[in-house]
Amino acid sequence: MNAIGYLMRKEIKNSLKELLHKPAKLVLYIVITAFFVFMLVMGAFSASERQRAMDIRYLQAGYLALLIFFLCSNLYAGLQRGATFFSMSDVNYLFVSPLSSKRILIYGLIKQMGSTIITMLFLVCYSATLMQNFSISTADMLLMIFGVILVAFSTQVLSLLLYSVTNQDDRKVQIARGFITMIPVCAVLILLFAYWQSGFSLDAMLTAMAGPQIEWLPIAGWIKGAIFALMGKNFFRALILIGVFVLALLGIIIAFIKSDADYYEDVLDMTEHNYAIQRAAKSGRTSANAALRSRKIRVNKTGLNGGWGASAFFYKHVLEIRRKDRLPFVGKSTFACLAICLVVSKIVEINFGGEEDMSPGTLMMICLIIAGYVEYFMQVSGPWTLELIKPYIYLVPEKPFKKLLWAVLSSIIKPFVDGVILFTVMCVVLRGNPLTAISCALCLGTLGMAFISVSVLSERLFGRVQNKGLVLIFYLLVMMIIVLPGVIASGYLVSQFLPKIPGWVCGLPAILWNAVASIGIFAACRNILENTELEL
Repeated sequence: MNAIGYLMRKEIKNSLKELLHKPAKLVLYIVITAFFVFMLVMGAFSASERQRAMDIRYLQAGYLALLIFFLCSNLYAGLQRGATFFSMSDVNYLFVSPLSSKRILIYGLIKQMGSTIITMLFLVCYSATLMQNFSISTADMLLMIFGVILVAFSTQVLSLLLYSVTNQDDRKVQIARGFITMIPVCAVLILLFAYWQSGFSLDAMLTAMAGPQIEWLPIAGWIKGAIFALMGKNFFRALILIGVFVLALLGIIIAFIKSDADYYEDVLDMTEHNYAIQRAAKSGRTSANAALRSRKIRVNKTGLNGGWGASAFFYKHVLEIRRKDRLPFVGKSTFACLAICLVVSKIVEINFGGEEDMSPGTLMMICLIIAGYVEYFMQVSGPWTLELIKPYIYLVPEKPFKKLLWAVLSSIIKPFVDGVILFTVMCVVLRGNPLTAISCALCLGTLGMAFISVSVLSERLFGRVQNKGLVLIFYLLVMMIIVLPGVIASGYLVSQFLPKIPGWVCGLPAILWNAVASIGIFAACRNILENTELEL
């Protein structure tokens, strides 16, 4: 094990040395660390000041749904392409070394656990909101984050086992997919049974989501039950569920080691695939093909049907969107956001419907915040980022600012379309003011513009950062700085003039500021298309 320990020490040491030679990234790491601490401290203070906390069962239901989503989505993906804990340097040096394959696997598991922890740290951004609304402590919040990390890590290990056992055999893949599908199906059946027993009430559903029966769902249920048992000081139940999870995880690892499959071969394809994507992202040669080589794309229509010069990139992106979604700019994220807003608005209306401040306009404001979170994750990367690593956009004889605007136009239109659909439905359901719905839709659209402008700014300052978790945190930090003036102006109108002026007027300062700030950032970063160095 000395060789493995030496390798791990050297990797950490070399990573620190590389970070010292890149001051911009070092500053980014320091700022993000400070932000984590700030969010946890702020959440602890806000939780102590809140007079009325929401029902903790809402948190348990949402947490379980998040764990099931992580578990099933990653397992589905793992069936198709497997999983890997290794890099190409590990393949070239460790796999041909005289070290035991079991030791190499342990090294890969430890390395993957570290990567999972770093990736999941973005959940700290939500700690202040959760700690304030549910009156949970900092330790409870850290436990919940650790639970998500455990699920993500165990899913990687289980994906590797499933990929080895199925060996890309269609019949075995279908059987494994059926077992994975049974996890959310069992959760739904438990909820429906509780619904039927208690008269189809919301309280019955929440009781079922927080009850002991659903906590025996594999992995997701065990972790959820153990975390909330620790939060409730029920250490005996937590110990039982943790023991079941540890035994299951050890069983998965042992089954994989004892299986006839050679995991060197199983992880090699995915390792080479990841390496090809990373190399393509750095060199700008074949990133699109490397990233999409295993994705099935439906080709219904060919030809750009418009565009000349810089505008050709917009028509190209529209054609690509149509190949992925039947309706342009209306995808699964649109309907997912709408469903989340409908559920949350119903929950808030049930819990706080008796309060005077809980008007349809306030509920639409809450939906705006939720939609903003969804757009934040959707707009981190768009089709325009792929254009930056290809030579074509640099060769078009147009002004850089014009080329940049045409390249990001499809990404700008998407949040506006989402806003129109979302707040049209919410206005009808909540019986709100149409002008308030229009104001919220425009605010969501300009907020999407701000997200894209920050993405452009990140490309301009740092280039292509491989750690997506850090990119998400950086976007959030810069977004808070950019949108703050507009939020302050709109908040001032709400606090001082809301009874005297219509509610939709209060959103105008935020709309105008987001639009002006976004255009300003686009203009400041227009030289991103003037000079480039591509590895040929």
